[in-house]
Amino acid sequence: MTSQRRKEFTIEEKGTIICRLENGESNSSLAREFGDGHSTMSMIFKNNNQIKESFNSNVLKPKRLRKSR
Repeated sequence: MTSQRRKEFTIEEKGTIICRLENGESNSSLAREFGDGHSTMSMIFKNNNQIKESFNSNVLKPKRLRKSR
């Protein structure tokens, strides 16, 4: 039995996914290309405001956006 590792996208990858979804590409085609599920693509598009904000502020290295308490 093989275990799959969790796929984590960088902010830069998420930004390209959002741009391509806005240009009319389908979730399923992007999911096949990036090797993840279509629901992940939907969640990335749903959170596009936060992702675009961090993408525009040049915070491209972190994979997760965490706010300090």
